[in-house]
Amino acid sequence: MRIVKYIFLLSAVLMVFSCPVFAAEDTIQAVSVHLMTDDKQALPAYAVKRMSRSVAAIGEQLLLGRKAAEIATNSGQYEKLIREVFDRVLVGYSIQSVEILPASQTADISLKLVPWGETVREVRLEVDYGGAAPEIVELIRKDLGNIQGTIDEVLLGLPVESVEWAGSVSKNVVREKIEARLPEFRSSIDIVPGESTLVKLTLSPTSPIVQNVHVALRSHSFPNILLEQVRPDVEAATNVLTGIPAAFIDRHRAFFTCRLSELTAQHALTKRYGLTFTPNINAAEETEVTLKAETSLYNVTLEGYLDMGRHDNDTSFKLHVGKNFGKKAEVFVENVFIPGSITWNVMPGMLYHHDYTAAGFKYDVSNSDFVLLLNQYLGNHWSVRFERTPISGRNEFGIRYKMHEFVSAEYVFTNTDKWLRLIGHL
Repeated sequence: MRIVKYIFLLSAVLMVFSCPVFAAEDTIQAVSVHLMTDDKQALPAYAVKRMSRSVAAIGEQLLLGRKAAEIATNSGQYEKLIREVFDRVLVGYSIQSVEILPASQTADISLKLVPWGETVREVRLEVDYGGAAPEIVELIRKDLGNIQGTIDEVLLGLPVESVEWAGSVSKNVVREKIEARLPEFRSSIDIVPGESTLVKLTLSPTSPIVQNVHVALRSHSFPNILLEQVRPDVEAATNVLTGIPAAFIDRHRAFFTCRLSELTAQHALTKRYGLTFTPNINAAEETEVTLKAETSLYNVTLEGYLDMGRHDNDTSFKLHVGKNFGKKAEVFVENVFIPGSITWNVMPGMLYHHDYTAAGFKYDVSNSDFVLLLNQYLGNHWSVRFERTPISGRNEFGIRYKMHEFVSAEYVFTNTDKWLRLIGHL
């Protein structure tokens, strides 16, 4: 009999210590939620977040501000209420069990879920890039990063019947990712549910969109007319920009300019004359692509002159062909053709370049005279030149303004005359 009393007393003690003890003033201030399934497959992360928010909202309505002791005493009723409410809003899962474990200020709600029928085992992603060129598609893919992984996190493991319910979550998540990584495109998403769920993603460019691309080739040390040999390759390479958002091109400017530099570096004209092309892209609906070509080996220019106010030889052409030695010395030959008298004038010479100044001489073969030269660049398209022929005492002074890459105007003074010269840079 005494043994029975000891056993009864021990059981009572264990029951006291196994039950939570709450102070009279303990009230629930927060709710935490734990979701699980009865198999080894984890719930999709984004679905868990959404369902947890729903359960937490229900739990807060029922439990916040209530005494912890009261919840512990009536936990079965609260668990039943949560099950009934959540069963109405949850699609694709059945609630196997609900358990509420109150603490002094926090209530922990644990739900065990059972999926209906089949679950999503595979997600296939199809992306419509709107007919963009392969180079553009590759850039878009890099910008998007692991979008497939993001969609997998949302859909893999969901019951097939809940895919439509979770579709809005998936679409919002993907749109947020695209907006952050690819702000120049809008996304349209269509989901076809199944064990192998198909996600169709369509990308549409946002305005302004490139409608036309205009290519300009410029040089100060090489005839512009010869640069036209490069134009077909450059235009073919820049045609891929048509239909692409201008902002996308701006963001990837380094890629496109590098691609043009590599293209022009392989051209036969570049290798023959040691040209270096510097591309610049002004992205807009009417995109301007300008390539400036310069050479450190040669200085070749072709100019046409139209003199207004001059009485004779008012039209002429000058071809300047120079070979650079180092960075400062240049040996050249100038060939001047005068259509009016159908005459040629050949003048070999040498120039020494220092910053914005060039000084030297040339020999006028036709008149057997040396001509001293001085050219000074003043910046902002302005330059001056001075030529003196010591034997005859003739001086020529010119002030030039470059109005355009192809056109300049120069006012010329000599000992006896003056005129306005229009210069075409060919």
